[in-house]
Amino acid sequence: FLEEPLRFDKLVVCGHMPTCNYCHLMGDKLSFLPLALPEKNVLSIDGGNAVKAYGQLNAVVFEGEERFFHSVDELPEALVIGEQEESECFACVVWNHNEVEVLAKRGENALCRVLFTGKTLEIPQKLLFEENGAQRSYDYTDYFPRLRPGERVRLLEEGGEACLIKHRGVVGWAKNAILTYRSR
Repeated sequence: FLEEPLRFDKLVVCGHMPTCNYCHLMGDKLSFLPLALPEKNVLSIDGGNAVKAYGQLNAVVFEGEERFFHSVDELPEALVIGEQEESECFACVVWNHNEVEVLAKRGENALCRVLFTGKTLEIPQKLLFEENGAQRSYDYTDYFPRLRPGERVRLLEEGGEACLIKHRGVVGWAKNAILTYRSR
């Protein structure tokens, strides 16, 4: 729907397809935030709640000409106690654009090219699967967001040197050394 050459006369607020599936429209970030496409007059607010493991419930409030977004989820929280700069090169693979080419296997990971974008990233081999003769994966990223002390993030998965987190609705990685949280 969002990838079709459509433009509506009035604003259309829609859902059904989680916004994270349109990462190519969001700077290649795995984002669950509402997605506004003014050129189409469309506002997609499906945050993947109850469909995606890291999803959230998004709402939009209209007050006159202004719009406000609110999001909620039930994910545990962690406090950022150090700094992290945003990664310069990153990629993501999502459900509707999930075909990858395995370029090399590196221990538990595989260097993969996302065929839809041509970008490369390392994906844990346990997250790769074959379907219809193609290698696939989805809902994975190698993005590290910019973080500052005092910010709060949602803890998605604990890892060795880094945790998978959601920061302001965007999924990425944070080094364990800059987070404080209680182990689940």
